[in-house]
Amino acid sequence: MGIYKNAAELLIKRQFGIYGPERIKLVAKTSGYAIDNSGNILAVGNEEEAFRNFWERIKTDLGPVAVIGSKVTLMRFFSQAGSEMPEWLE
Repeated sequence: MGIYKNAAELLIKRQFGIYGPERIKLVAKTSGYAIDNSGNILAVGNEEEAFRNFWERIKTDLGPVAVIGSKVTLMRFFSQAGSEMPEWLE
């Protein structure tokens, strides 16, 4: 599993508890992810492209509070993974 898929899965599961599974499933689906009821990603084409789409959907569909919370989660995630957070997320 790639880093973008892992990051997306982490955000999906986090957002399930905040916005509810149905709303997040729709955001994930329109971003190119097929997910199960637990928030696990079952299928994705290009991981980076799908994650970029998912990030844009978070910004437009969920708003600034979701973006701020997600950025904190992603900063921690990329740091623990020993990777730099992509510039387009900053």
